[in-house]
Amino acid sequence: MKIVIGIVLISLVILGLIAYMILMLNAREMIFCGDLKNEVGTGAQITRVYTTDLNANETLSEIIVKMNESATESVQKSDITEVLAQYQNIIYAPVFTISVTQADTSTYIIDGEVYNGLDENGDPATPDYRHSKMQLNTVVTNGKIIAAQNVYDDGTVEAESIQDAVLTERQRVIDPIVTSADSEAAFAFQDCDSFRVIVNSSDFTEMPSITFVYVYNVDAVNPLDFTQISNDSLAVKMDLSYDDSGELAASYELMKTVTADTQQ
Repeated sequence: MKIVIGIVLISLVILGLIAYMILMLNAREMIFCGDLKNEVGTGAQITRVYTTDLNANETLSEIIVKMNESATESVQKSDITEVLAQYQNIIYAPVFTISVTQADTSTYIIDGEVYNGLDENGDPATPDYRHSKMQLNTVVTNGKIIAAQNVYDDGTVEAESIQDAVLTERQRVIDPIVTSADSEAAFAFQDCDSFRVIVNSSDFTEMPSITFVYVYNVDAVNPLDFTQISNDSLAVKMDLSYDDSGELAASYELMKTVTADTQQ
């Protein structure tokens, strides 16, 4: 009996060592390289770049700095996808999009979406990593939130079956919570990656400003790859205004947050 118990214990120890070795061999460090911001019209696209290749980290960081310092002050989408496609096997580059349209003289509709990456054609990609448990907090200054909802992806049966062009409801998610005198909204993304916020200006002398703070994890698609990031964050501030022609304009600023890379 003692021999059997001894064999079982030895087997458990060996299995534990094997599991530990698998974990160590398949858990790589994911390094934050930087953010690329691209503003077009009243919308913005922010591409956040990570890599698991220590040798590529410095090169990618230099590319991002140079692209952000370009004379045009706005990186072209084609340039972003072309450069990142060259490193698609060693990076994770989620894309955050935000856009705004004007519904009437004091009401603004803001739409946003998050992709796990874009391929060389600028289409949604399916990389080796994906975001998970994403939450979004929005804070409005000089205005109030009159509606906030998660929305269906364009082209789905659910979206086409709903006639409301302003708010397209999605049933299978946690509804956003509007708090603090209608100046803040909190979203929990589950089976969707998009949102809509409708903001009303409370003061005609000052245009609204909206801050978006995303908090999320990064996990590997492969269950045997234990590379991950917990509670990373991205903050973007949108300032609304009118241009010289009286048309709605929006400027975007990346706000400093503590990334997962600096927490380690």
